[in-house]
Amino acid sequence: MNLNLSKLMDKIVGRQQKRQQERVASFCDLVKHIAAGQEPDADLVDEVLHNSGKSLNDLKAAVELRQKRLALRAQLDRVPDLTKEREANQKHISEAYAELQKAEERCEAVARPLIYRNEQLTDEIREADRAKNQLANTCPYEELLTTIAEVVAEIKAVNHKINDLTGRIQNCHREAGNLRQQASVSHRPDDADRLRAKADAFERGAKEMDAKVSPLRTQMADLQRRETELRERLLEP
Repeated sequence: MNLNLSKLMDKIVGRQQKRQQERVASFCDLVKHIAAGQEPDADLVDEVLHNSGKSLNDLKAAVELRQKRLALRAQLDRVPDLTKEREANQKHISEAYAELQKAEERCEAVARPLIYRNEQLTDEIREADRAKNQLANTCPYEELLTTIAEVVAEIKAVNHKINDLTGRIQNCHREAGNLRQQASVSHRPDDADRLRAKADAFERGAKEMDAKVSPLRTQMADLQRRETELRERLLEP
């Protein structure tokens, strides 16, 4: 009799454990479905929560944890592909650096002797510049030196005229602008007309002076060419 009771108790405990496992499994399945984006039936949710002894907060926390772990697992599953891509990139980088080293070696082989030669050429050009200065400074032709001095003096005089006229032209434009501004805000028509007339006079003066500048610039260009030609003659032996 005691033996039969013991077996009965074992059978009941086994069934209870099985039902508990089924309730836990049902809750876990519900969590998986919701975490995967599937919307379950409300009655089913209520039934699973009741049978498993879980609350809505328990379900919410379990779903959030499941979603977080799914995201973490997705990151982990990417590691083989990421590693493969990184190794391929590293291979290309190594190949590129190897090519760069070869190119640098070729460049060095070509450039080094040219750099050395350019340094020699620079020294020779520097010496030639010193020779040019000595030729100019030791020119024995007094007439040529006098002519150059006269041309230089003319250049300075013409340049002074150009600068003077340019400054006066700018002043005229500035005065004309100020007068027209005053005319635009004047409340007396007579005063406005008088101011505009004065502005016109300044602008006419600027135009007349500007007409004088053009031939002076032409003269300046001719004198500068003349100076260049004369200075070239200083370099004749």
